[in-house]
Amino acid sequence: MPNRKSLYAIFFTVLLLWSCMTDQNIKSEVHFPNGLKVDTIPFSYSSTGHILVKVTIEGQDYHLGFDSGAQRTIFRKGIPLTQISQDSGVIMIDAYGDHYAASSVALDTLHIGRLNITGLGWSVQTDMTMDGILGGDVLRNLVWKIDFARRCIYVAKEVDSFDEDKKQATRFMLINNLPYVKFRVNGVSIEYLMDTGDNGCLNINNALQKIHPCEFNNRTISWYFIPQKNTPFEAYIHEPRQHSVIDTFSYTDGAVEIGNHSLNHEVVEFVPSDSPTRFGLDLLQRFDYVVLDYPGRKLHLGNPQHKSYRYLDNMTRRINSMGVQLSTDTVPIVTGISSLVTGKDILLKDTIVAIDGISFLNQPASFYSESCFMHDGTGVTQKDNRLNTEKGCLPPKHTLMLDQFTYRNDTATLSIKRGNRIHQVTLTRGNQFRYLPDTVIHFGDGPPLPGYVVKSYQWVNDERGNYYLLNTNQRPFREEDYR
Repeated sequence: MPNRKSLYAIFFTVLLLWSCMTDQNIKSEVHFPNGLKVDTIPFSYSSTGHILVKVTIEGQDYHLGFDSGAQRTIFRKGIPLTQISQDSGVIMIDAYGDHYAASSVALDTLHIGRLNITGLGWSVQTDMTMDGILGGDVLRNLVWKIDFARRCIYVAKEVDSFDEDKKQATRFMLINNLPYVKFRVNGVSIEYLMDTGDNGCLNINNALQKIHPCEFNNRTISWYFIPQKNTPFEAYIHEPRQHSVIDTFSYTDGAVEIGNHSLNHEVVEFVPSDSPTRFGLDLLQRFDYVVLDYPGRKLHLGNPQHKSYRYLDNMTRRINSMGVQLSTDTVPIVTGISSLVTGKDILLKDTIVAIDGISFLNQPASFYSESCFMHDGTGVTQKDNRLNTEKGCLPPKHTLMLDQFTYRNDTATLSIKRGNRIHQVTLTRGNQFRYLPDTVIHFGDGPPLPGYVVKSYQWVNDERGNYYLLNTNQRPFREEDYR
């Protein structure tokens, strides 16, 4: 079982605003080799499911996030670039209102695949946990076809290089290098930022929920999370970004109409008013490929695919859930509660000392360690072995307890310590949304862990590329699924 913390936010997915450097006349130029109309750029998925493309600067390779939700290309400190200014007046303001100091830098040429990009004379360098992001100042010049299963991005100067039906395309606007697409959710026409740097699906500003209560308030589940300040340039993956005040997030299902496609039972997340309305990579992955035609200002969608593992995860954690989110600490605390537990004696920051009578206190070291075993040819198959770890190890009992609570159990009794008193609260999983697809698709490197670990999964390698299909007919995280 991988370290749970590694699954959380390590990716930069913010809308950039600038206090200086807003000159839109500063544009990069792209140079194709003679005779080349379409270049193929392999990409990799990060541990959090984001798209990373390899670039070369001065003979050194780096991996940048492919981020249509960023105005400009940004590099982390430590990459040797020419400093234009150390002026602390260069300020970046992210979509959550946080300010970051940066320095302006220049580079002669950025190599991506067989392409050379010049004119990046006003790039930005700042503290980041990754090499950087490839932003709108580069993306706006080209047509990008993202093939999810083949893990390739095909790039051209014009959309005619691809065999696309122009009549089926959805138009978008480009404002400050950022693409905005208008489509309908639950019958409401809304303009969304198309953000490939966000691996979520649909995030809608809370203000729109209030404007359209009939369309969005039916069966909405609200969540409250403890205050927590994220480090710079980290966005949420499995849990919402949290600030110095309690944030509220709401979830419902939605019917999406985009282009000539209809997507039903999508998870819609309502985010605080300081967050933008946007859709991310998870929605785009409902199709086998997408084409971002920046010069033509059009979005082309390929053939519909299965819903994703992330969809399944959101349904289980946020909608059909116990109504409580627990931390992964040795002795967990309550980090989130939802409207499903209204009337229960449970509060944010409560300490959970036991689940169903199994205590987290005074446990031996083995309670927190993997349990490895030998394969005798009749136990774990090679495929099952790959599902867990190459060594054939079971997750720690501590991890299994938390994951069973989150993903499998229909009821659970929490022993809660508050002050000097311990009391018990029994929770029941809510099943407000009955729809669950039989199969979901997963494009990451290996089946998703933790979460929906099932025997019924299939590693597919066909003409479309490499991916996993997971059967969802049984709710997983049974220990016997490992053996």
